[in-house]
Amino acid sequence: WVFKLVLGAHTGISTVFTQPGHAEPVIATANMLRIDGSFIGRGWASDQTNSVAAITGTALWENWLELRMPLVPGIISFDTFWEMVALQNKSGLLNIAALKASASNIYDSNKTLFTPSWSNFTYGLGFGIRFTLQQFPFKLYFVQRYYSDDTSLIKVKNGLDFVLSISQPLN
Repeated sequence: WVFKLVLGAHTGISTVFTQPGHAEPVIATANMLRIDGSFIGRGWASDQTNSVAAITGTALWENWLELRMPLVPGIISFDTFWEMVALQNKSGLLNIAALKASASNIYDSNKTLFTPSWSNFTYGLGFGIRFTLQQFPFKLYFVQRYYSDDTSLIKVKNGLDFVLSISQPLN
């Protein structure tokens, strides 16, 4: 066994465009972009109050940083990660702090993915085990979820959430 660490980083923007001749995107709500809590925004699907996972959008910006330590190379590794995700729809950029405060307006209509504030992101910090076999693509994580009100970081709850994540999308 040889000690080694692997650093992974990712940033990605996904968008749903309108078709020529249509004012709105022609897409079923089930197929719109979302912070699903498993693939994107790990841990945020377990939020029972003011659920982020129920909100859909037409643009999504995801960022993550992972540090992986192979325990059995090619089979299993120990992971730590930090990630942040923002979601936009026709009403504007989702404001997580407003959502958590049960505000009547949870969107920043004057902001876009290119002009966000810290309160427009979901954040997650966690650790766990990743199975790297293609036939068993599971990741088991413990995650601390938090958000910002633009002045400080606020934990969603005390303690960690357990997350089962799948390495490859199912569709």
